[in-house]
Amino acid sequence: LLGLIKFQQGDFRDAAELFEDTVDPETAAPETLRAYAESQLRLQNPEQALKAIEANVQQHPNNPDILGVYGLSLLATKNRSKGIETIKAALELDPTRARLRVALADTYNAEGHFDLATKQLEAALSTNPEDVVLQEKLYRQYRLLKNESAITNLINKLSSMPSPQSQSLAGIALLESDMKRAGSILDKAYKSAPTDTAVLRAQVARYAANRD
Repeated sequence: LLGLIKFQQGDFRDAAELFEDTVDPETAAPETLRAYAESQLRLQNPEQALKAIEANVQQHPNNPDILGVYGLSLLATKNRSKGIETIKAALELDPTRARLRVALADTYNAEGHFDLATKQLEAALSTNPEDVVLQEKLYRQYRLLKNESAITNLINKLSSMPSPQSQSLAGIALLESDMKRAGSILDKAYKSAPTDTAVLRAQVARYAANRD
C-alpha cells in the first residue's frame, strides 16, 4: 500500500524499493504489478520492469494497463517487434492510451515508417484533443513530412481553440510564414493568460523572430 502511495505521488525510486521488498510478480494484483513495473521504467530500468511484469501477462491478457507497461518494457529492451504487437493489443482494449501511441510513433519514426508514426499521433490527439504536448508532437511530425496542408489545418484548429497554450503553439508555428497573423493569435493568448509559461515562451519567440 505504501508503495502504491509513493507511486501515485511520483516518488518512483522509493516506490520501486518498497515493491522489490514486498511484491511477488507471480501473485501480485494487476494494479500493484503495473505500478511496480512502471516505477522501474521511470527509473530507466527496463530489464527490471520486464522481469517484474512478464510472469503476470498471461494471467491478465485483457488488462490494458498490464499489456501497456509490458509493451513499453519490451520496446525499451529493444524487443521492438513483440513490443509493437503488445502495445497494439493494449490499444485494441483501450484506444485512448496516448502514451502508448506516442511510444509506437517514436518506434515507427526510428525505423523510418513516418506515415505509421503520423497515424498514431493523429489517433492520440483525436482522443486527447486538449493535450498541448500531443499537439506539438503532431505539428513537428507534419513538419518532418513537409506536409503543408496538414500543418495549415492543424494551425487553424489550434488557433481557434480556447486554450491559450494551444493558441501560442499556433502563433509560433506561423512566425516564419505569416508574422501578422501570428502576432494577432499570440496577442489573444497573452491577453487570456499573461503569466502562463508557454504563453510567455511564445512571446519570447515572437520577439526573437521580429529582431531577425
